[in-house]
Amino acid sequence: SNLIKLLGIQGSPTVRQMVNHLKHCASQDIPVPDVLYQRLSEEQWQSDPTVDTLRIVRCIYLVGTGYVSPGHVFWNEHGFGRYRFRLTNNLVAYARFLERVGVRRAPGPLDAIEVLVDVAADTSLRGQVLAPEDASVVSYCWQCLADAHHAGELPEEALAVLSDKAVVLD
Repeated sequence: SNLIKLLGIQGSPTVRQMVNHLKHCASQDIPVPDVLYQRLSEEQWQSDPTVDTLRIVRCIYLVGTGYVSPGHVFWNEHGFGRYRFRLTNNLVAYARFLERVGVRRAPGPLDAIEVLVDVAADTSLRGQVLAPEDASVVSYCWQCLADAHHAGELPEEALAVLSDKAVVLD
């Protein structure tokens, strides 16, 4: 209406406002409505660099889990147990946004390395025998790395980060 224009009130939020709102909600662990992901998935925002700032922010809300980093979420099963997440069906409609911020179909060998580093850093596991599900994750990671190495998809220097980590099963 004329009054809204006269007061300078916008009819809809800018991409910066939506991204800032998502960052605020994530920092406070407040669930965002799916409509926010829907709006950020719109074609008009695809070239806006503001959306890219979410790649390094825990901005994907999974019911029952809370906010997780986009790089820790996959469309398909991943084999990394509690250390990574599978996208829930209610978010599939927002693929454009999710892929833009770093959600991928499946993990690669570098993800297996990151999971091994996460297992090694998990303070709840220090001095403990790994539970079967965690041991299964570690074993799966090493299998992924072996497969990637055999396929020539894993540079040997990528493994250097594991040299001082307790990530080998006894």
